[in-house]
Amino acid sequence: MSMPGFPGKKVCVLGLGISGEASAIFLAAKGFEVWVSDAGASQPVLERLSKLRALGIQGEAGAHSLDRILGSDWAVISPGIPPFAPITQEIRKRGLPVFSEIEVAGRFFDSRRVLAVTGTC
Repeated sequence: MSMPGFPGKKVCVLGLGISGEASAIFLAAKGFEVWVSDAGASQPVLERLSKLRALGIQGEAGAHSLDRILGSDWAVISPGIPPFAPITQEIRKRGLPVFSEIEVAGRFFDSRRVLAVTGTC
């Protein structure tokens, strides 16, 4: 069973920065089966992964398991992962649908008006 606007219930969130963590929690709360993956294994990433696991969200840090990622119905890619990154290129080559964090969030708005502020440091 899929939710309107998405190709299925199994989603992979790539990137465990602050926004990746928030995306995983949000999607799990909406009933999606979420897998998170981050190639890095810094202390903040490991802490976020531990927090997500405590919430019942599974994932990995320090590598990307391509088979596990491709077992998802679609993926959310952190804006911190460049489009030319090997993992990004591979999942697009394999045809896995990819959505940005802001696109996913936008699909849950039912308002006609949205004020959004974006940017980088």
